[in-house]
Amino acid sequence: MAIAVVAGIAVFTTRDSGGPVAATTPDGAVKAYFDALRRGDADAALALSLTEPADKTFLTNEVLKKQIDNAPISNVQILRVEDDGRVRVTATFGERAFDETVTVKQDTASGQWKLERTWAVIDIGEQGAADKALIDTVTLFGQKMPSSGRALVFPGWIEFGNTNSNLESLVSPPLVPLGALWRDEYSIYPEFRLTDDGRKAVEKAVLAALSDCAKSRSLQPKDCPQRVSAAVAIDGTAQWTAPSELESVSVPETVQAANGLSVVGRAVILLTVDTPDPRDRRFNEPLEVFFQAKVDIASDPPTVTFPWG
Repeated sequence: MAIAVVAGIAVFTTRDSGGPVAATTPDGAVKAYFDALRRGDADAALALSLTEPADKTFLTNEVLKKQIDNAPISNVQILRVEDDGRVRVTATFGERAFDETVTVKQDTASGQWKLERTWAVIDIGEQGAADKALIDTVTLFGQKMPSSGRALVFPGWIEFGNTNSNLESLVSPPLVPLGALWRDEYSIYPEFRLTDDGRKAVEKAVLAALSDCAKSRSLQPKDCPQRVSAAVAIDGTAQWTAPSELESVSVPETVQAANGLSVVGRAVILLTVDTPDPRDRRFNEPLEVFFQAKVDIASDPPTVTFPWG
């Protein structure tokens, strides 16, 4: 590692060789930590932690390389070292700059200086806005998130995905801040949105549900949106023709619950039905139907119910 002093501020560049680095000073530990992150050496970064992570699924060279490729670390500067071992450091991850004070302590076993923790605990399971079914669909760096909604990661760029092709999990900005290292946990609130394929799947599922409703001979099929008064037609003689497309449909941009996506729209269903006066028999008469559907997007394909049918 090459170190230069500019106007009393220590600035360092990346060390090419890998492996753990012994830190004999508090600022040396901080420098070694950022050096390990920048060269993608997860083991070296973990070796500088006084606390052993319970799980290393996302604390690997492969994941760290993704983080660095998408948000390179630059402009690392040690601004001040306190007598108690606290080190004020600035660093830029991608385009976002951080100014934090890092607590560094001396390891009683080795005598080396280390950070209290070199990884962060992120949590997406504490939010009330997203239900458990949605949280269970989230992936992190292409791998399934733990069912607890908590994971251990290095600070920096973060990649969320989804196991459900109809959904996407979005976070803005997609970055775990440096300050997350000394928090018990860092809460992240992904926004769940329908993909283009997801929207098409919802519309297709609504049409399929209307087709099922069209199989009934009733004037007012149970759990279906179409209605004809028994005063003007004979129940049990209805012949419904399902629509091939929806006249209009409104699908929410964001998903709050996997099994409770509310969709409203309008469709035209053709009706042939007997009437008390045979001369008034209706044949393929268009009936405009307004519906409100509840869609379970967690199912594949999505399932639809009409709550007020």
